[in-house]
Amino acid sequence: MKRAFIHNPYFRIISPLVHGVLVYFLILLVNNRIQEIAESFSNQEVYVCIALSTLCLETMRMGAIGTRKWMGRTVVIAQVLISLLLVLTVVYAGIAGYYRWVEHFSVTWSELQMFMLVYGFTTLLYQVLLISNELLIRENTRQLQTEERLREKVEADFIGFRHDINPGLLYGSLEKLLLLLHRHPDRAEEQVDLLAGIYRYQLMNRNRELVTLEEELAAAELLRQLLGTDTARIELACSNDLNRKSYVVPGAVLAAMDAMVRNTLFTADAPLSIDLYQEDDEYFVMHHRINDRLVIHEESLKTFGRLQRAYSFFSDQPFVQVRAGVDNFVKFPVIEPADEPHTTIHE
Repeated sequence: MKRAFIHNPYFRIISPLVHGVLVYFLILLVNNRIQEIAESFSNQEVYVCIALSTLCLETMRMGAIGTRKWMGRTVVIAQVLISLLLVLTVVYAGIAGYYRWVEHFSVTWSELQMFMLVYGFTTLLYQVLLISNELLIRENTRQLQTEERLREKVEADFIGFRHDINPGLLYGSLEKLLLLLHRHPDRAEEQVDLLAGIYRYQLMNRNRELVTLEEELAAAELLRQLLGTDTARIELACSNDLNRKSYVVPGAVLAAMDAMVRNTLFTADAPLSIDLYQEDDEYFVMHHRINDRLVIHEESLKTFGRLQRAYSFFSDQPFVQVRAGVDNFVKFPVIEPADEPHTTIHE
C-alpha cells in the first residue's frame, strides 16, 4: 500500500480541492440552468464541498488500509462496499450537520440524495483507479522479482564460470608432466611454467568482470603450448584486423579453445588450426575445421551455454556457436572499452 498513489502527500492535498470544486459545479448544473450558475454560486458552499471531499478521500484511504490489513489483499468487493458505506455515512452526516447548524434548517431528501449520488459515484471511480493501480503495482513487482531471480541466477553462473578451475586441464597436464619427467626431464620445467602461467592468469583475473582481448590471447598462447605435443600440434593464428583492445569475459577464449581441443581429432600432420578474426564490428570469431572425436566430451560443451549467460551481462549481441558443414565458428560479441561498466566484482 505504501506505493499506491492515494498515499502521495501531493495527491492528498490537491485532489480534495479539485474534487470538491468539480462536485459543487456538477450539483449546480443539475439544479440550475447554465445561465443561473453565476447567481447561485457561493464561496461558502464551495468550501463545504472541499471539506466534505477531504473527509471522503481520507475515509476511503483509511478504509482501503483497514480492509487490506484485516481482510487480506484479495478482498476487492469488501473494500469497495466498505468504502462506499463509509463515504455515504460521512456525506449524510456532513450535509445534515451543515444545514442544521450553519443554515439552520433541515436538508430535503432530494438535496441529500443528490450529494450522496455524486459522492457515491466518485467513490466507485476512486476504487476502480485504486484497484487498477494496485494490480499494476503487483504485476510490476512480480516482473521485477522474476527479473531479479534471473539476474541472480545469471550472476551466479557468471561468477561460477570465472572461479571454476578446469579439473580436466589440470589432470591432463599432470599426466603429461609425469610422462615428461621420465622421458624428457628438461621439458618438464617448461610444462610446469605453462600450467602455472595459465592458473596464475585465472587467479589474477577471477575478480574482474572483463579483460582485454590482448591479455586473453596471451593466456591462450600458453594454453596452446600446454595442450599441443609433438604428435598433436595446435596452431593459433590471429588476423591483423583483430581489435585487441576490446574486452572479453576472463577465460572465455581459453574455455572455447579447451572445448575445441577435447572434441577434435588432430595430429602433427593434420594439426588443429584455430583462426581468430574480426567479423564487422560486432563479433570476433574463433574458427576451426570439424573433425570430431568418436566420444564427445560433454562437460566441455556445457561451457558454451555458460558463456552465453555470462555474455548476456555485457552485450545485446548473443554469444554464438555455429557448425556449418565442416566448419565450427565460435562468435564472441565485441565489447568496446567505452562499454565496460566495471572492472572488479566485490564478493
